[in-house]
Amino acid sequence: MKKLTKIFTLATFLAFSISEISAFGIGAWGGYNFTSVKGAECVSGFGNCSSSTGGLSFGGDLWILGFGPVQLGITGAYLPLSNLKYDLTLGSSTTRIEASTAYFTATGGARISIPFVGIFVGAGVGPAFQIATLKLGGSTVPVDSKTAFALQAMVGKGFGIGPISIDVALRYYLVTAEIPSTDTSGNSTTSKDSVSNFVPSVGVTLAF
Repeated sequence: MKKLTKIFTLATFLAFSISEISAFGIGAWGGYNFTSVKGAECVSGFGNCSSSTGGLSFGGDLWILGFGPVQLGITGAYLPLSNLKYDLTLGSSTTRIEASTAYFTATGGARISIPFVGIFVGAGVGPAFQIATLKLGGSTVPVDSKTAFALQAMVGKGFGIGPISIDVALRYYLVTAEIPSTDTSGNSTTSKDSVSNFVPSVGVTLAF
């Protein structure tokens, strides 16, 4: 009898804890993107050059539907990939070259919260849009943008303060784009280019 009472008490407590997980929430986060992209190489002897990869990343989460500990929603993220600044000197002429690339992802997915411990895991899929800029001597040069496919996963822990949760998380994005090219016979082909991105982040989520 005592064993049944303990099981009933635990089940009731678990059900109550799950019911306390809000189905609706909105959050924002910031972090730093560590990307697998290789930065542009600077050629010595032609002026000052700086090249970097990754950078400050940010995004938001919108959870709009819930089933017990499972929340469904959409997430967006800005992922900087590479940045180049080059003062190219040829003879007596110097031209400033600035180039940068980044992705913006918009994924739909789910997040599962584990009761009692505040740990959550999630995953999603969706499109990614390349943001590329190129400036030569102050003039902006048009750059063809690519649409890609993104897979997203995350794991983290929330620290609740009433309806507000401070979330510490590790977010992973695998972005795959198709690159058009031409083979040796002159035929148009495509190849796939995948980029891995790891973003340690801190954010705030407000539950409704």
